[in-house]
Amino acid sequence: MVSLPKHWLLSAQRRISPSDLKAAYLSGNLTSIELAAAWKRASKARREHDRSEELKAQKAQEQKDRLERDLQFLLAKALEESNRAGYSVPARHALAIDDEGDVEASVLDTIHAELARRPYLRHVAAQTAGFLQLWTSQDGLVWKQWGRYEKWERKHLIALRAKATDAFGEDPMDHWGRVRGRLLERLKDPKLDTLQREDVKLRLAEARSRGVEFVVIGKIGFFWDSSSNDWQRREVERADVQGGGATGSRLWREGRIISNNHGRVVVLPFIKEDGTKTEGHTRNAPYQGPAEPRPESIEIPFAIYDDLNRDETWEPSGSVFMPAP
Repeated sequence: MVSLPKHWLLSAQRRISPSDLKAAYLSGNLTSIELAAAWKRASKARREHDRSEELKAQKAQEQKDRLERDLQFLLAKALEESNRAGYSVPARHALAIDDEGDVEASVLDTIHAELARRPYLRHVAAQTAGFLQLWTSQDGLVWKQWGRYEKWERKHLIALRAKATDAFGEDPMDHWGRVRGRLLERLKDPKLDTLQREDVKLRLAEARSRGVEFVVIGKIGFFWDSSSNDWQRREVERADVQGGGATGSRLWREGRIISNNHGRVVVLPFIKEDGTKTEGHTRNAPYQGPAEPRPESIEIPFAIYDDLNRDETWEPSGSVFMPAP
């Protein structure tokens, strides 16, 4: 038997197998007292590892269940929005395919059937000759095939997410985490809005008294709008959470935010992995198009209140905040 070095066997930081301990004892590498102590540590390490794996699996399942609940909530809200907006189902003969040559009639039959259930759809998946095709439309009448060589899984996901996004003018091909977050925030019960919290109101008033124009509370940004004399929500990107454009970068709290445009995303100043300090800026998200430029650059004074951070996840069916993990 090959025995591991003694310092490995006695280390509290390593997971040692029973067979390694047995080999070490039989070879005389460990005394009976050392064997008992090492065995005890190894047993504890195994229990901790098993518990850690159990918690990981539990957390993964909870996250999966949460995402599924969110999706079902958005699908239901999309139907409500469709009914409110008065979408009508087009006649089958009004549907057409744009420059696709000989297309099976079953494609338009499938599209019409989907529109009968959700008339706001602009992305529909149709199974033809064993292949999944994704059809898109600007007006719900003329349809064109998208991503002929894209993977089946991607086309399926886009068609599924479109049942939630198309009613609200969102793009199901955009980053789903961001789209989902925007829709959940938009559809959230007003009484759950962060601006209704007394502790948030107090900090915003304190920040405003110091001339601060942008406040970050956890993952949420508030921008002071002088035209409405009130705080408005803004998307925020902070380096120690989202990378800030550089792997390993972190927030530079003493830095400045220099704005050259009226972008709705505020990027906080950050320090790159190599120590380079980068000032913050404003920009639009990709789906928002180019940001309107400012006549002159301005500095936006900002403040961060991480002590008010909490889990912003909420249970749509009950409209209540979930406890932080």
